[in-house]
Amino acid sequence: QDDIEALAWVLVSGFCGELPWFPWLAEYYDLKTSLKEFKRAKLLERVADAKRRLLDEGWGCFGDEWPKLAEVPRQLDAFVRACRAPAPSGEQDRAAGPAMP
Repeated sequence: QDDIEALAWVLVSGFCGELPWFPWLAEYYDLKTSLKEFKRAKLLERVADAKRRLLDEGWGCFGDEWPKLAEVPRQLDAFVRACRAPAPSGEQDRAAGPAMP
């Protein structure tokens, strides 16, 4: 499932160009190897939060700084949502609504 979701985000970046977390990743890649270990978990959570925010709050949630995001076609939006990885065990996906028994 993670690979499919990653593909969806590649398609979004193909449509939009740079995504809000690309500068964060570039900054991380520029770190010394010894620092990466300490920064990795926080970076991954920050990127995951940004992706959740886009899907939960809408493609325009990052404001005027990211105008192309607001133009994501309906079909691409539907594809990204369909590819969205399930929430980690024990967590409910906020966008999915209540868990079914």
